[in-house]
Amino acid sequence: MSDPAVVSGDRAEELTSAEQASAAANGHPPVEAGQDAVVTQLPVPDPERSPLRRWTMQALLLDVAMLVLANVLFLADGAGYGVPLLIVFDAVVVGLVAGSRGYATRLRLEALDDLRLTFTSTAVATVLILAIDALRSTDEPGVYPALRLWLLATVLLAVGRLSSNLVVAWRRASSRTAATTIIVGAGRVGRLTAIRLLDHPEFGLRPIGFLDAEPMEISGRPLSLPVLGNSGNLARVVAGHDVECAVVAFSTDSHDNLLDLLDECERLGIRALIVPRLFERVPSRLQVTHVGGLPLLELLPTSPHSIQFAVKYALDRLAALALLAVLSPLLLVLTVAVALSLGRPILYRQDRVSLDGRR
Repeated sequence: MSDPAVVSGDRAEELTSAEQASAAANGHPPVEAGQDAVVTQLPVPDPERSPLRRWTMQALLLDVAMLVLANVLFLADGAGYGVPLLIVFDAVVVGLVAGSRGYATRLRLEALDDLRLTFTSTAVATVLILAIDALRSTDEPGVYPALRLWLLATVLLAVGRLSSNLVVAWRRASSRTAATTIIVGAGRVGRLTAIRLLDHPEFGLRPIGFLDAEPMEISGRPLSLPVLGNSGNLARVVAGHDVECAVVAFSTDSHDNLLDLLDECERLGIRALIVPRLFERVPSRLQVTHVGGLPLLELLPTSPHSIQFAVKYALDRLAALALLAVLSPLLLVLTVAVALSLGRPILYRQDRVSLDGRR
C-alpha cells in the first residue's frame, strides 16, 4: 500500500552534495536531477544465499570455549562428574541457547536478556545431570559438584557474552560489521527508516538505498539514499551489493508483490524486517495470537502503576540506601574538606525556573 500522498513522475529527487558522496562511498553512482529513479538492472545471476549467514558463529564458538574452560576448572578439583556428563551438560546448554535464538543476529544487544538466558540454560542443564547421576548411581547425587559446575559455567558464559556484546557494539558503531541493508519503499516511512538507521549504527544495519518503482517526491526534502530499482530488482541488487537485510516499509507495490518479495528474501537467505502499520502506537511489549491464520497483535503497554514498577522502585531505593551507607565515610571526608577549603554551604544550591515560572 502507498503513502497518503504519492506524487507521480519519472524524475528522481535530487541528492545533496553530502548524500552524493555517501552514495559514491557505498558503490553507487550519484543520482542526478532528471535521471530515472530506477537504475539499470545489474547483470548478475540470482544468488542462493546460505541461511547460516543469519547466525553469529562467533557467539557460538565463544560459548563453547567458555564451557570448555569451565569443564577444565571443574575437573582440576579432582572430585565431581566425569567427562561424559560434562559433555551432556555442555550440549544441553548450547542446545537451549540455540533453541531460544541466542545465536541469531540481533538488532538490539540486551545484556539482561543474555544473563537471563545464560542463567536458565545452565540451571536446566545442571538439573538434568543431577537427574542422570541419581538414576545411574545408588549413592546420593552430588549437589555440591553440580552447584560448583553451574556457578563456573554461568559466570564464565556471562562474562564471555558481556564482553562479546561490547566488542560487537564497538564494531557496529565503527561500521566494521554492519549488515548492508536496502529499504523497500521510498515514501515518508521509508525515509524515516533510513534516517533512523543512519543515526543509530549500533543496530548493525547500514542502509545503501531504496527499492521503489514510484518514490515519493517531497519538496525541499531530497532522498538521503539512491533508488536502486523496484521490488522486481531485488535478486540482482542483493547479488550486486552483497545485501544482507531488507526493511519493508510502505511502498506503492501491491499486497501480492510484497508477499512475493518476502518469499524472495527467504529464498535468497537475507533477513526481512517489516515496519508495521500504526507503528507509532506499537509498544516494545506485544503478544501475537493467530486466529485462523490471521495474526492479531495485542498491545501490552507498560503501566507506571504496575507491580513491576513497584518492585523496581523498591529495589532502587534499597540499592540507594545501601550505597549511601557504604559511601558515608567518603562523603563525610568530602564534607569536611569542602567546609575547610570553601566554607559553607556544603551543598550547592541554585534556583531553577520550571513550568509556569515556578521556582
